[in-house]
Amino acid sequence: MKKALAILLVLLVAGVAFGANDASTNLYLQTAVGDQFGVVITTPSADPTNKLEFAELTPVGTSGSPIVFTDTALSKSLEVHLMTNKNSAYTVTVLANPMIASGVTTKIGYTVTPLGGSTFSVLSSSSDVPITLNSIVATAGLRFSSKEFTIAMSKADWDLAESGTYSTTWTVNLATN
Repeated sequence: MKKALAILLVLLVAGVAFGANDASTNLYLQTAVGDQFGVVITTPSADPTNKLEFAELTPVGTSGSPIVFTDTALSKSLEVHLMTNKNSAYTVTVLANPMIASGVTTKIGYTVTPLGGSTFSVLSSSSDVPITLNSIVATAGLRFSSKEFTIAMSKADWDLAESGTYSTTWTVNLATN
């Protein structure tokens, strides 16, 4: 009897464990990836490879901290960094004008030379000279591109310039190709 009861108990437990109705449900997942892009001009530095490194770049040439040229330092090397996750080709361009000073008639021209690229001349008589600093090809996913460039003041214009504080402001554009 004990043996029959033990067998019955085993069958009952096995029946409950293996014969129970299966239950299921669905789990739905969703996300949205927003546009991520940016342009930063810095002194030459390590090229960012992720968003955190890009965010830690220190911009230069801001209104509160302009790039300063002197008679002993007529050229400066800078670097433009680009970040995007859009599947488009992008170009970083600027519109450049000569340096001017209030109350004087002279202007100071300069050249801009992207590393490995052509030299762009911003003459003292120029206006809105388009300059391409960097570009990135169309591909999916978050990507980064960095390119150095040099700005060199015209020594001839510098020597002919009247006394004054000269400046110019570039309009930096990130454009879809």
